[in-house]
Amino acid sequence: MPDGKSVGTFSKTDLAEFYGWANETRLVGDAMTPVVILGTPGAPLERAIELMAFEGDHRLLVLEGEQHAGIVTTLDVLRERAGFPRQGGRVVAVAPPPTSP
Repeated sequence: MPDGKSVGTFSKTDLAEFYGWANETRLVGDAMTPVVILGTPGAPLERAIELMAFEGDHRLLVLEGEQHAGIVTTLDVLRERAGFPRQGGRVVAVAPPPTSP
């Protein structure tokens, strides 16, 4: 948008639902998911979970003031709950050991 405000996201799910010859003249705005805003990076993780469940969305926009600060996804929530730490913006995870027969 010219004013710099986010209005939606266009995900793989949106693409899968609207892809095809019958939709070749559709616009991104027709297929995108309207933006759901979490709030600030300091918002509790529980708030993200509540919003995702209530809105039925897998991603939430995070703002600092009116500036885009990031996106929280369901995978981010699962990684945090599983205890996989982040270092330098990347998730650090080690595969669990194989189970014995």
